[in-house]
Parts: sequence; C-alpha cells; structure tokens
Amino acid sequence: MKTATIVAAAASILATTQAQLYSLTAVRSGTPIHYLPVNAGNYSLFLGGKSAHYCPESVQEVGGCPNTERTNFAGGEGGLSMGAVVPGGQNVYIEPTCGLIKYTQAHSGFILPGSITDGFNFTQGRSFGTLTAGDGFIACPDNADGTWSVHAALPNVTMPDSCLGFEAIATKDTKAAAWQYT
Repeated sequence: MKTATIVAAAASILATTQAQLYSLTAVRSGTPIHYLPVNAGNYSLFLGGKSAHYCPESVQEVGGCPNTERTNFAGGEGGLSMGAVVPGGQNVYIEPTCGLIKYTQAHSGFILPGSITDGFNFTQGRSFGTLTAGDGFIACPDNADGTWSVHAALPNVTMPDSCLGFEAIATKDTKAAAWQYT
C-alpha cells in the first residue's frame, strides 16, 4: 500500500508542478479586504483566515505532504484547479445561483449541476499576474472572524451592498501548497 501511495504522490506532484502555480491576493484600496490572501476551506474560497488542508498519515510518513498553510492554484486558461497534490486534483467552479467560487472534494469530480467550470483567465505581467473570472471577483462579509466569501460577478446575480469588487493579483509559486484542500 505504501508503494502505491508513494507512486501516486510522485505522479500527482509531477503533474501539478508542470502547470503554472500561483497564490492570489485581493486588491481593493481603502477597504478591509485590501491585501487579504485568497484561501480555501469548506470547499469554497474566502479572503483572510487560514487555509484548510489535509494530508493522510501514509503520505506524511514518506514526506509527501507540502509544508505550508497557504492556498494556491494551477491553470487559468479557461479552467482552474487548486494547487493540490492529491491524485485526480481538485477543480474550481462557480456556483450559478450566487456566483460563489467552490472546488471539488478530493477523489471526486462532482460539481453542482449548472455550475460554470470555465472563464478563468490568468495573465502574467512583469512583477505579478492577475486572475479574472466572470465579470470580476466580489467579496462578501461572511463571518464574525473577518473572512469574506469569494464570488464571481455574474450577470444574473445581484449581490448585497456590503459586498466589494476586487482584483486578484497572482504571485508565482514553485510547488503545490497542499496535499488536498478540505
């Protein structure tokens, strides 16, 4: 079993490192979301807080777990994936009724019916890149802990006045930030 785990981990690491990896930061000057990192948890994206990761003990024993508390992403040429090492990866999608940006559970390709899986566009600039989706990104205050849920602006969705549009700037990463996001 350990040999199979090692082989699967190595293959997944190779596939993930071949894609452009980057972490995202929200930019909206003069607001509470300015320079908050984009993180992952509870199968959706949010600003602020801490990213939620998991790595199985069998992978930990062979040193296959990334040692980080960040969130990063791969792709952005239409589709987008989480920067996860888990075999099969974790895909990002937009929930169609509210624009909430979510990602698949590890080992599952299930995406809510009607969800949007394309339209993510990564552009690399001189010092940093940008990621866009839909008509832009929107952050909505989510919890008393200061996190903000991340949504894509969609033409058929009206967001509350408490939500703020933002730009997502990207900084390059060299490896996936998590075995899997939870």
